[in-house]
Amino acid sequence: MKKIALLFLMVTLFLGSAYAGPVIKISIHIGRRVDGCPGFGFCKAGLELKENGVLSNTTLQIDEAKKMIKIGINEQDLINNQQDKMEYFKGKRSVVFEEDFTFPDDVRLKSESKNSLLIRKGTYELEYIKGVYYISTPL
Repeated sequence: MKKIALLFLMVTLFLGSAYAGPVIKISIHIGRRVDGCPGFGFCKAGLELKENGVLSNTTLQIDEAKKMIKIGINEQDLINNQQDKMEYFKGKRSVVFEEDFTFPDDVRLKSESKNSLLIRKGTYELEYIKGVYYISTPL
């Protein structure tokens, strides 16, 4: 009986710490001052933005237990729609956002986050895996 209780406790702890919210598809527009944004970073985001230059194959995942946001920007989408932003990603290990950005409520609700999705200006780790640039930021 003790072995079963210990096994149950271990499984519960493992599943609880491994949980992360759903991976959702979002659209973003990355901008700079010359694009009419306050500085380099996300200018617009939503579940379905319908305008030129939008990256529509971007993913977002929230891990509230670890208090992290993980954003996946598809490299081919970046090349096809915002080629001029490749210099900020290709061969880099970090990315600098010059301004704070808060994702709109439709994104927050779909991500199942209980908190506002705010990315503060700063430098964040950038990881390239199988054609996707992943940015990890604190929640």
